[in-house]
Amino acid sequence: MEQSAFYSSSDIENAANALGKLRPAYADILDFYKEVFVRQEESEQHLQLEPVQIPEHVLAVKQKEGFPLIQMSEFRVDTDAADKLLETLCHMAINTNQTLSTAAEGILKAREEGVLNPDVLCQKLLDTDDLFFREIAERIDIDQQALMFFVYNCVKPFLSGCARGLSRYLPPSDAWGESICPVCGNLPGLASIEGRGERWLHCGFCWTKWRIQRVLCVFCQNEDHAKLQYFYSEAESEYRVDTCDQCRHYLKTVDLRKIDRVFYPPLEQVATLHLDMKAGELGYRNEK
Repeated sequence: MEQSAFYSSSDIENAANALGKLRPAYADILDFYKEVFVRQEESEQHLQLEPVQIPEHVLAVKQKEGFPLIQMSEFRVDTDAADKLLETLCHMAINTNQTLSTAAEGILKAREEGVLNPDVLCQKLLDTDDLFFREIAERIDIDQQALMFFVYNCVKPFLSGCARGLSRYLPPSDAWGESICPVCGNLPGLASIEGRGERWLHCGFCWTKWRIQRVLCVFCQNEDHAKLQYFYSEAESEYRVDTCDQCRHYLKTVDLRKIDRVFYPPLEQVATLHLDMKAGELGYRNEK
């Protein structure tokens, strides 16, 4: 299994600047996310978390049964550091779009009033407790998705760092073969084509990278060529959207053989929101 690449702050800045020149319409949003991702990578570099240990007998069972290494709730998070990053990200978002700006102000105020417990916020995110976030969002009168956006992004450095530490337990890249993340069991948020045409998936949660067969819907395991299609724009030949007519899901793909810029998956996800909109117009979705 190939360990996900490490990106420096300059790598992220270079990737964002290159994308901004290619897609001027995304300039403002790329500038914001560039700062978010730089802050996250800087946080990850200073992590001092004790690595998750997996006993040999447990690892053997997981590998035999095709189970991911850990459950989402088992990720380790330094909640004090995550809370500081949350504050930083909220201050950064004050002058962005109205939804994020309003949410940022609401979160900062709730933190000052002691309404938001960072330990609980982080754990509820890992527990995927949507009801909790709905109730908190209503209580402090902000958008639920915006609240989850901020909490996820303050936790992400710990997810990536923990996943990187767990990579020592991963099998060779061609031995996994599942469409869920080998570390945490989540679905991919993005795919890439590399080298001689190998297809790689990038976890939408911890951003672990793993190899998968070319012809396969990662949502329903469909291998029928007739029901697996894709669309792309000649103006953006490095991108395509893989679709499945059996389950009506889609996955965005970046062909790295056609780009000469730094490939930072979270930024590519942001810079292709128009493809998400197009897929939605065609009746496809990418949620579970």
